[in-house]
Amino acid sequence: MNENTTRIAALAVGLIALSMALVFMGPSVSDDVKTLIAAIGFAMLAIAVVFSFRRKGEVTKDERTEKITSKSLAWSWWLTYLFITALFWLTRYGAVKINVEETMSYVFFYMVFSALFAKIFFAGRGDA
Repeated sequence: MNENTTRIAALAVGLIALSMALVFMGPSVSDDVKTLIAAIGFAMLAIAVVFSFRRKGEVTKDERTEKITSKSLAWSWWLTYLFITALFWLTRYGAVKINVEETMSYVFFYMVFSALFAKIFFAGRGDA
């Protein structure tokens, strides 16, 4: 485990401990805040675990992976534009009825997953 991974893990454990302390403080802190702090802590802990399994000296970035990442993110943005346009027209003509909070969460997760699938697609194609 390298130094950065150790720092991430220590910060994650600290955030989890903070959220547990807030649970025992009672109603003085909102449940949403407690949940958010715990979720961030567990997400950071998961990242530290994933990083700890990397082999020493393993290259994580090179020209090919940077090109694939750039291309997949560009495709993700364009696909998200199309998704937002489709949501607009579907709500405009009453095909679906969603509020702003739902719309933002749909757009966010669509963007994340479209970037992930585009990256998998372009990485599998060989030369991007």
